[in-house]
Amino acid sequence: RQRGSELPRSLLLHVFSALLEGLAHAHELTDDEGRRLNVVHRDLSPSNVLISEIGEVKLSDFGIAVWREWREKPSPLLLGKLGRFAPEQLSGSPIDQRADVFAFGVLMFELLVGRMPFGAGGQHEVMERNALAVLPERAFLPPDEAALEAIIRVAMARRPEQRYADARALRQALAPLLPEAQRCQQQLAERVAAVVEPGAGKRATPAAPPPRKGVPPRVLLVSRDKAAAGALALHLARQGLRVDVACHLAGVQRLLQRYSCRALVIDTLGLSGFEVAQLVGAVRAAPGIGLVPAVLVGAPPQAVRPPHCVTLPVDAAAEELAAALHQELSRCRGERAFVRFPLERALALTYRGCQYDGRLVNVSRGGAFIEAACAPPRDAEVQVRFAGWGAKSIVASARVAHVAPASADVSTFALGLEWTEQSGAGEAELISLIVACVTSGGDPRG
Repeated sequence: RQRGSELPRSLLLHVFSALLEGLAHAHELTDDEGRRLNVVHRDLSPSNVLISEIGEVKLSDFGIAVWREWREKPSPLLLGKLGRFAPEQLSGSPIDQRADVFAFGVLMFELLVGRMPFGAGGQHEVMERNALAVLPERAFLPPDEAALEAIIRVAMARRPEQRYADARALRQALAPLLPEAQRCQQQLAERVAAVVEPGAGKRATPAAPPPRKGVPPRVLLVSRDKAAAGALALHLARQGLRVDVACHLAGVQRLLQRYSCRALVIDTLGLSGFEVAQLVGAVRAAPGIGLVPAVLVGAPPQAVRPPHCVTLPVDAAAEELAAALHQELSRCRGERAFVRFPLERALALTYRGCQYDGRLVNVSRGGAFIEAACAPPRDAEVQVRFAGWGAKSIVASARVAHVAPASADVSTFALGLEWTEQSGAGEAELISLIVACVTSGGDPRG
């Protein structure tokens, strides 16, 4: 759309089919005893649809999915995107896989019609129309697509029992309308190539996304060459990154007791493959860290190479390394790379000089998930204060990464926050709190 073109109907139908195959796979997952987990994705939207360079369609981001143990419990949290909720979600009723069927109907409507089914406007108005789930009486697709429109109407029925039972049933309804898959995949690959490499015979190196405003992301650089590490840290600082340097595993462990890192860089010169894997594992296993991006400068020897790492040549320029880091930080979407810990306690949220009551839901080194009585827009800067370990308080500045209503009456909102800076008790106090969560197996009240 940004390039002024739309996918042909045949390719959209192929995308729907492939997505439903992936969703059906999730819906049909079983435990070790063969019982269905009854997974519900809860976040079906265009932003979670990925298309690879070879035209493969992927469904991503199961971050707020629920399964058998959770789906039959009414939740006080309303997680998802505005205008895509099944009506039973908005009423606080239990949900099952038919909620995903409804959301997929919304996705089909949006991509085929070119607008959302419940219109635009304020949150209250959209939520009210979403709760009623009333589609236009007049046809919203051309006459030759009446069968496709009928499928969407069934998928978006207000009552769950009137919809398709799950993703597999919805795909079976679409089957007579689907084009030949192999040809469509090739056409999708050509479309992707046109976007990735417009008019060029070779793909250009992707440009680094511009760093977000505010405090630069913190990177941990590990190198045995102190002089080279110092020079590289200066170069990376000029590229909008904060860099901490360690020369060995013990130094890494000491730094992680006081600071967190959003990415890891390892100069593999003089390190065995085992040592590289040990360093990556030590960082990612630190309480509250998780699967942060890792960039290896120089390929490690043939021993075990850690998973989910980007490798650059040993002679890579500092600009190339910075571009790779920014790219990986953008791909990991900030706080989502970090391991979160449930931690329910009261907090105060300050936005534009006003203070609002709220509660902490979970916390990580990268951010927190909270509920509050205000809805700052995405990328807004806020400050939160909550009880830390013992009698101390943690004061932290954060960027709003996610906003959604947390209740059907839109009186409270669920906010995903990404830390930008800690003050008061400091980052070390936050880390101490997370370590206490790990060692106590729950919410420490020391």
